[in-house]
Amino acid sequence: MNKKHSLFGTFYKWQKDHRSILGIFLVAFVLVLLFVPDTTTPGKYDRRVWITWANYMLSNGLENVYKLGVDYLPITHYILYGYTLLTGSTESIIANINSLKIFTFGMELVGVFYVYLLIKEKYPRQAPLACLLILLNPAYLYDSLLYGQWDGIYTTLVFISFYYALKHRLTLSLIFFFIAINAKIQALVYLPLIGFIWLEHLMERFEAKRVFKALVGLVVVQSLILLPFALTGDLWRVFEVGFNMVGRYPQVSMGANNMWFFVFENPLKQLDIHGVYGLSYNTYGLLAFFAMSFVVLFPLVIYLFFKIKSRDFSRRYPVSGLLIMGALLPVIFFYFNTQMHARYAHSAILFAGAYALYNRKYFFYILASLAYFLNLEKASKILKGNIMEYQVFFMQSKFIAILFALLIVLGIYLLYKPFFSTTSMHQEGK
Repeated sequence: MNKKHSLFGTFYKWQKDHRSILGIFLVAFVLVLLFVPDTTTPGKYDRRVWITWANYMLSNGLENVYKLGVDYLPITHYILYGYTLLTGSTESIIANINSLKIFTFGMELVGVFYVYLLIKEKYPRQAPLACLLILLNPAYLYDSLLYGQWDGIYTTLVFISFYYALKHRLTLSLIFFFIAINAKIQALVYLPLIGFIWLEHLMERFEAKRVFKALVGLVVVQSLILLPFALTGDLWRVFEVGFNMVGRYPQVSMGANNMWFFVFENPLKQLDIHGVYGLSYNTYGLLAFFAMSFVVLFPLVIYLFFKIKSRDFSRRYPVSGLLIMGALLPVIFFYFNTQMHARYAHSAILFAGAYALYNRKYFFYILASLAYFLNLEKASKILKGNIMEYQVFFMQSKFIAILFALLIVLGIYLLYKPFFSTTSMHQEGK
């Protein structure tokens, strides 16, 4: 009885502490529940396959879904299976398929909540209303509510992992990061960044027991995710899907308005297996991505070098710099690689928004939002209402690609600027 009262008391205190932001989320969720757009273009192909997979699981169970030849990682199928259990019939699965947007939006609310937790430490009174800058951002909501895609799910999971890494919660950070990978393989672009935060904490205070506990937790959660498919002998199919994600759509671009529009007139019709000077366009894209990743992450190398040299392991790399990197990594992944879809830069918006609210500097976030929003609308034309191409200059591929290039340049400038002032690095670090 005391335990029940204790749990209730803990919950009551938690909701009291966060009542303002929870009230905002409740209003937002109810509005979306009532007015969620019933759009089916351009994501109608995805919805067709989701209906097919959900119907298959309705008859054959979650554990057999990979026998159907599906090409998505496990978290997608867990979500669809939950949807199947709620709907309960083929007719209902078909009729309510757009309601999956509500789940994705709910996950994006969780992502904003963790941004709120991060900035609440600096601006406790302003934090709830400040988060409206993300929650009301069309660039953040477009992917889930209009496009009907699920990039907000892995984005939230990655940001939760990032948050718990900052809070020295190694076990939770590891678990959420690997759940994110089980949702979208693109989460791997964050491994160097979050891995650095893990390393920085462990350098200050290494505890073998803590690391062991984190690894055990990770193994247990990952095993539970894979268990249904392992029991039916389909574990190898899951790994096959993960390894074969690259190369399924060998176009230079799949809707991303990136650097390849300065190379080809129409990268959407150009195969990336072709190339020049003995290398494919896909290889050139990967080399450019790795090179730019090195540029973005190099401040961490510099910082780590001087940290080891000074033997001062108590200082922390500035959170603002880590947030900029969190925004830049998906952008350069999207900008330089081939086979990129329009929505692959989605996670940049949450990290850029967190940077804006954490530092009260908004231009980087505005530029990221503008570039990403124009990119999505250029690819989908949902707001336009037809498939005819836009004629206005700001909806042209090269213009949008220039915006992303400016974003990358600005982000790199912001990352390297503190190194010209040692004191600023010391003051910002946590």
